[in-house]
Amino acid sequence: MPKARVLRHADWKAIQTAQGAPQLFNLAIAPYEKADLASIEAAKLAELHKLIASEHAKENLKFPEKQAGFPH
Repeated sequence: MPKARVLRHADWKAIQTAQGAPQLFNLAIAPYEKADLASIEAAKLAELHKLIASEHAKENLKFPEKQAGFPH
């Protein structure tokens, strides 16, 4: 896993690191990220972590060696 993955979704920002606890911020309430809501907003954190995993899966796409319509 890279050192950190960050996702911004609407007013929410989730930070997931290889080391340390995940962090969650509501930027509408605390734009300077001083109030970590990860322990209070567990459901929102889980939702954003699913989105992070989904985006990460897109990064690991494997394309077939031969694609129809493209030069080989």
